[in-house]
Amino acid sequence: MSKINLDRIKPDKNIKDDLEVPDKKIYLLTNHDKYFDDYKDFLEIPGKKRKWFTNHAYFCLPLSMGNQHGFIIKSMHDVLLRWQGRDSQGSLSVFTDSIWEESPQTFDSHFGSGIVTVQMHFTLRTPKGVNLMVKEPPNFILDGLTVLNAVVETDQLRRDFTYNIKVSEPNKDIFIPKGTPLASIIPYPRFFHDDFEVEVLKDKNKLKTFRDTLNYFNQERAIEYKQSGKPSLRYMNGEDIFGNEFFEHQKSLDGGRWWKKKHEKKS
Repeated sequence: MSKINLDRIKPDKNIKDDLEVPDKKIYLLTNHDKYFDDYKDFLEIPGKKRKWFTNHAYFCLPLSMGNQHGFIIKSMHDVLLRWQGRDSQGSLSVFTDSIWEESPQTFDSHFGSGIVTVQMHFTLRTPKGVNLMVKEPPNFILDGLTVLNAVVETDQLRRDFTYNIKVSEPNKDIFIPKGTPLASIIPYPRFFHDDFEVEVLKDKNKLKTFRDTLNYFNQERAIEYKQSGKPSLRYMNGEDIFGNEFFEHQKSLDGGRWWKKKHEKKS
């Protein structure tokens, strides 16, 4: 095969892609107009509920908040995977009716090592300085699959990117029904966590305040649970044992409307 001169396919004119995405927006850019409405079939906000949660699980506000974070990427097709446990591309068999020319979403063994690559006919563009983190769909269970985490500078990227999922159980049929959450994308400011450090607090006065508050809370929670069988809702209601309110406490991802409404009633 003769080597292609890449300079020959470069455009003569330097065209700067200066598309600006407004704050708090993520632009979904399609490769073709015919895909304008297809995002409804693969993209959704995850919501609070999970089918496998018991009623008791909803008492845990951190879990409920975790459920709501990001945007879910769902499967648009039924997919069957079978991995033979080797590193070669051919070791993973992918069975699906997804065809690249006809569907905005396809599945393929591209990297080997039992990794199925989900390719989309879409590009996501974020405001300047905002990355997208690709993670597992929050508190959805993917049997035999592990989502490979990635961080993409989607304000800079000028092409699509793939979602990659590792088959973790070889020699087993893994069935992904249409509509299954495959991954989630979470926007966050670039450099946000780069300079965070963990430091052990040794100030005795500050530690005493923390420990007293913790001990009082644990005692109240133990007594309440023993009497009613239900956990204390101090954290859920955004206050400590003394009734001091948490700063801008959130009970759901509603832009802080719950917290603001609560304090508007007091004023």
